[in-house]
Amino acid sequence: MSLSKNLAKSSVVTLSKFIGLASLMRLVRPGIYVVNYHSIADADVDPYINQNTYRTANEFEDDLKFYLKHFRILSMAELIECLKINTPTPGNSLLITFDDGLRINYDIQYPILKRYGITASFFLTSAFIDNKDLHHGRKLNLLMQRLSDSQDDSIKKILTGYLADHGLLKKNIDESLSALDYRKKHHLESIANLMDVDFTKYLEKHRPYLSSSQVNEMLQNGFEFGAHSIDHPRYSQLSLEDQIQQTTGSLDYVVNHFKLNYRLFAFPYSDDSLSGEFFDRIRPHVDLTFGMGGFRSGPISFNIQRSDVESTKLPIELALKYRLLTSGLRSILN
Repeated sequence: MSLSKNLAKSSVVTLSKFIGLASLMRLVRPGIYVVNYHSIADADVDPYINQNTYRTANEFEDDLKFYLKHFRILSMAELIECLKINTPTPGNSLLITFDDGLRINYDIQYPILKRYGITASFFLTSAFIDNKDLHHGRKLNLLMQRLSDSQDDSIKKILTGYLADHGLLKKNIDESLSALDYRKKHHLESIANLMDVDFTKYLEKHRPYLSSSQVNEMLQNGFEFGAHSIDHPRYSQLSLEDQIQQTTGSLDYVVNHFKLNYRLFAFPYSDDSLSGEFFDRIRPHVDLTFGMGGFRSGPISFNIQRSDVESTKLPIELALKYRLLTSGLRSILN
């Protein structure tokens, strides 16, 4: 995060400490408060993923206790019904969501949620269910780790040659690998072969994603599921047709595979780049979609914005106040 952004965040956090949560909730009324999570601190087998800011299991449990005290936690089914009959959600309604379909959700958060009798919704990246494939960012992390661990200069020479031959070589190998975004992910398999990295063996050994049997168990216990794209691209890097395919293709798979009677979709990363034409074309295929725009209402009635609380590094009450105040200020400035 840049210095200016750090200063801005620090200022808003400081201001948040002097304003009550109830006052901010009266100021910012998005219709429903939706919070989003991914993983648990230091629980992932990938050391690069563990550099992200997540809640510990105890902190996540503290979050749930706070929600129970201050909010009415809704299920997706209740929200869909309210929207269907054009009825406002009950006051201070809150929805809890999880992205990426990680096995950590099943191992750690799911038992805690059950213990407190709290429902939540989980969004699955369809290509990764049952550990059939690995996110391109995780593949890149494995290659970076292999390079970091290797004492063999011949690997670096071979890799440098490949990168140069394909016009991918930058100032150094690390920078070159970091630049291999989703649009260049087809190079990762070739590079893995050169570096003796086996993505399939990694998936078989570590199984980072949810299995179908785990999802079905969670469904039977009242939890809800939606789609989170086919293979987690940034939609800003896709054509309109590819955006639609990623959305409807993953939705169709998740709905049919798990025999769901609702159609939910959460955008990976952000929905900021999406056009009105995109939403017009996916409308017949979805009940609700979800972005990551914070606690605010948007122009698309079926596209609901969520707020990330886990990465704030703040206790839950202050995290919510910070996100509420940020959303309120953005609305005023816009």
